[in-house]
Amino acid sequence: MQPLFSVAQIRQIEHAVPLPPTELMQRAAQAVTQWLQQRLHAGQSVLFLAGPGNNGGDALLAAALLAKVCPTVFIEIWLAAHPEKLPYE
Repeated sequence: MQPLFSVAQIRQIEHAVPLPPTELMQRAAQAVTQWLQQRLHAGQSVLFLAGPGNNGGDALLAAALLAKVCPTVFIEIWLAAHPEKLPYE
């Protein structure tokens, strides 16, 4: 499966949008959550893989939102980053 956009194209798109990064992250997480909510059923599980960058933040936020709207879905998160190298405390 080929990606729709390259990393360079995504960066161009993100820089062209006049929104703060937190707003972009919120919108991405909401879109993923809605997509998953339409496809998951009670008792199913979903795995979020998150790295230390902004896309990892998108994944973490999407997992949190999904947990609120689909409490009967099992959510697992794997954070692929060294805790000391994360941009937050």
